[in-house]
Amino acid sequence: MVDIRTYTSDLKIAAVRAHLEEGVSMGEVLATYGISTQAALLAWCAAYKRFGETGLLGENSAREAVQQAMQNSDELKSARIAKDVNRAKAAIARDLVSEGYLITDVLEALELSRSTYYYIQAHLVDTAREELRAAIMTIMDTRGPAFGYRRVTAALRAQGVRVGQNKVLRLMQEIRRSRSE
Repeated sequence: MVDIRTYTSDLKIAAVRAHLEEGVSMGEVLATYGISTQAALLAWCAAYKRFGETGLLGENSAREAVQQAMQNSDELKSARIAKDVNRAKAAIARDLVSEGYLITDVLEALELSRSTYYYIQAHLVDTAREELRAAIMTIMDTRGPAFGYRRVTAALRAQGVRVGQNKVLRLMQEIRRSRSE
């Protein structure tokens, strides 16, 4: 039989402070606060060091933060199909996780699966790539079709852009393909 215990945020904060700030040994903290495993306390200490008290706030605070973020999200309000709704939820989740909320609590409150969240994160449009593509298109339009990838690379580097020739070549090929279609 598996022993699953839940602990309040106040207990977690008190236990972590006792261990980290007051120097109480791990065994004493476990016994005093009734914590079943050392791993739980270590995880709380890591979250506290990384995010402060916010990292130890439980699922309820994540639910409140999610509800507030969903109410304020114009992107979510304008989303009409499930794909756009999931993208909006993933954006909310990304923001809340960066504030220190636990990903599992946020995704559960948003009713968004982990796989969907990570899929959306992996397939976001790279804005730097799109900016580079726009700069290449500008150079191609002003200099003409005879301006090859080496010259385009040199022109970009003269503008202060750090980019390799192979990337410029690939993007130029994509641009030419999309223009010919």
